Amino acid sequence: MGGVRQTVQVIKIFNKNVLRAGDEDTIRFKFRYGVELIEKGSKLMIREGNTKCLGHITKVYPMTDNPT
Repeated sequence: MGGVRQTVQVIKIFNKNVLRAGDEDTIRFKFRYGVELIEKGSKLMIREGNTKCLGHITKVYPMTDNPT
């Protein structure tokens, strides 16, 4: 499976209000423009400007779930 490059929307940051350099947390996000095939355990990088977030997928929700 290849890489995915798409805009995401952060739905929820679970344990903190803001994430800063060195912080760890769980976030829930959704893809903005289409469906993507991702699997639990896949690596993840989210980038905004010079800020990067590295992690891995811990849970995948069905498309029918409301992302709140």
